[in-house]
Amino acid sequence: MGSLSKLLPYTCHELGHPWNHSCFSSSAEVGIIGFIESCKIYGVVYLASECLWNTAVGYGYVKPIPRGEILVFAGSMAVLGYNFRSSKPLSRLINSLLQLLLGCGESGAMIVARKTTSPRKLQGLQPKPQPWLFRRVMSLFTNSHLLCPHRGGCLPNFFVMGVRGFFQGFLMQFSVKLLSSASRFIRHPGKLLDLFFNRNNFNAGLFLAWFISVFKGTCCAGRWWHGKEEASHGAVAGVLSAFAMYFYSAPSLALYMMWKVLECVYEKGCDEGYLPRIPGSVELLYSISTGYLFHVAVMEMHYMKPSYWRFLLRLTWGRLQDYNRHLLTPFGMDSARGLNGIWPKYDLKHVSESVRKMIPNPIVMKL
Repeated sequence: MGSLSKLLPYTCHELGHPWNHSCFSSSAEVGIIGFIESCKIYGVVYLASECLWNTAVGYGYVKPIPRGEILVFAGSMAVLGYNFRSSKPLSRLINSLLQLLLGCGESGAMIVARKTTSPRKLQGLQPKPQPWLFRRVMSLFTNSHLLCPHRGGCLPNFFVMGVRGFFQGFLMQFSVKLLSSASRFIRHPGKLLDLFFNRNNFNAGLFLAWFISVFKGTCCAGRWWHGKEEASHGAVAGVLSAFAMYFYSAPSLALYMMWKVLECVYEKGCDEGYLPRIPGSVELLYSISTGYLFHVAVMEMHYMKPSYWRFLLRLTWGRLQDYNRHLLTPFGMDSARGLNGIWPKYDLKHVSESVRKMIPNPIVMKL
């Protein structure tokens, strides 16, 4: 935290750890706090990439893409949808999550099982003396394809899955908000009704309704069109289902899926001998990402999502907000944006005269 003090005319106490003038004590304190919090928070959902994009947009290096998270999510779901319907999925974790949402019927293992039994059924099928188009349309309402895992017509199943997905998404979002603010609603029960009819609940319901029904419906359409099961149907279904993010924007989820796909593809390439396995590559990636995340938190915290900022504050027990970003302003940095002249609380016996003169008033305040 005090590395900039070696380049700037300030001590590390003045710049990096105002709460304690001892470098050793401050480092040990933050290290212990970080270890304790890391034991409780066992996973960081690839925060280092969204901050990088926001920083690049802020400096004008790239142009913002409206609803760009949909494109990221669609690309990731194309790969995951294909592998979900193949016999050997890339990631067991992602495969289990997709099975939880979509059921086992569209998974690769169930497709292989259906392929072994379907030829007998197809042999006993006799054509009916009706026009092809009429027969096909009526089948969508009254029957399912011989390879479909569901009962009843494909169109009724499409609508049933949509309704079920809506209520699942609605209740999931409502439950999360309710549990995270339970104490507030105990004190004010009247606000529970406002929470129930919150717009985010409906958006989450629409997200899951679209995701489940469109994925399953696209797989059904692929079976009717080609007359057989194909893993490529999952790729198309993944792309179309990803447009569910239009209703419920979740850039963190899209980025997590993207990095998870890249990680799984790399591991797959290494296992099959197409890519070299670099020793310590995972540790190096996490180290670089964590380092950049803390760099943004110190130098350009305005490009960081509030949820990420709260995560880092929790990780350091609030010590990160004591970094004196005002001292970077004379060097052309906008690190103190939004701090409104609030300075950390110093022990003035350990502060140089030049820094003491910069403090706006004699009554110093803690951030």
